[in-house]
Amino acid sequence: MIGIAICDLFNMSFNVYDTTIVLLESADKCRPPASYATKLFGFWSSAFEDHTRRLSSLFGVMMALTRCLIIKNALNPKFEFFSKPLYALLSMFIAFVLSTILTILFWSRYELVEVKAWTPPLDCTGFPPGYTVPRYKSSMDDAWLLKPMLSLQIFSVIDGLIKIIPTLMFPILTIILVRELKKAAASRRNASVGSEKHEENSKSHQATKLVILMTITYMAAEGPLGIIYVVQGFVTQPPGIV
Repeated sequence: MIGIAICDLFNMSFNVYDTTIVLLESADKCRPPASYATKLFGFWSSAFEDHTRRLSSLFGVMMALTRCLIIKNALNPKFEFFSKPLYALLSMFIAFVLSTILTILFWSRYELVEVKAWTPPLDCTGFPPGYTVPRYKSSMDDAWLLKPMLSLQIFSVIDGLIKIIPTLMFPILTIILVRELKKAAASRRNASVGSEKHEENSKSHQATKLVILMTITYMAAEGPLGIIYVVQGFVTQPPGIV
């Protein structure tokens, strides 16, 4: 949950930052374009946002799967390792490395290139004669549409599948997890009386609601994006909607 929270916090912060930059640039036509350092920061922030979105999905699936295994095999000593902090750190590290590799393979191919220099419009005052500012653009903007490469197509399909698979796994894991939670709650209620039984029932309902809510949000957030990535990987000449 901590890993998911960190990833989602960065994603929301990036969206606020990106939207703010777009609004500022579109609101004032006399505003000079961003510097190279600002563009570079935005470029790698986009890469890290892609990285954390993928990580958030992987962490969610791993959490649901681990919880299923622990609850289903609560009395099996072979599954004690899954409840240890070491397992959580190890699984998070593996997911982090996998997502990092995919992110680097894709985003490290591109660089910021200088395009036609920006000159202030005629109705903008306060600029000296002949004033220009270097303007930079990510080569990724046109590289995919104009020069589709097999390696990029393969990456897009793989990355899309990584987004789709958690979306498909979540409902299955949710059904299994809800059933196991109900079984565990029923077992505890049988061994409890009075107020203890009511408290156990309340905790079970809260856990079930949390799992269902996470499933719905992940399916809505990652499913469509994964489908778009896969389609984009197969379409070499996008018609404009992809």
